[in-house]
Amino acid sequence: MSNAENPFTVIESRLDRLENLLLELKERPTEKEPDDRCDINTVCELLGTPGNPVSRALVYGETHKGSMPHMRFGGRLIFSRRAVIEWRDSRTSAKEFKSVSDSVAASADKKFR
Repeated sequence: MSNAENPFTVIESRLDRLENLLLELKERPTEKEPDDRCDINTVCELLGTPGNPVSRALVYGETHKGSMPHMRFGGRLIFSRRAVIEWRDSRTSAKEFKSVSDSVAASADKKFR
């Protein structure tokens, strides 16, 4: 800074640069993803239907067989939410579901033949 420059002008230009840098940081997407780790209770909810989780015994059985992705931390089972969802989706077939009335009608039709 030369002696002839107004100190307030210098401060204002620095503040403008700081403001621009802060705006850039604010607009930058967050790189940290939400925690992917989950416990057995969360896995039971992920694998079940809303309000009707699968049993802990089923999850323990699948981990014991080695078919479900998991890690052990001490005596606890730790799961990756993404890996469990991928595992679930790979085991779910894309069957078309019939309505209950169609199933009942088909069953009744078989009985009368």
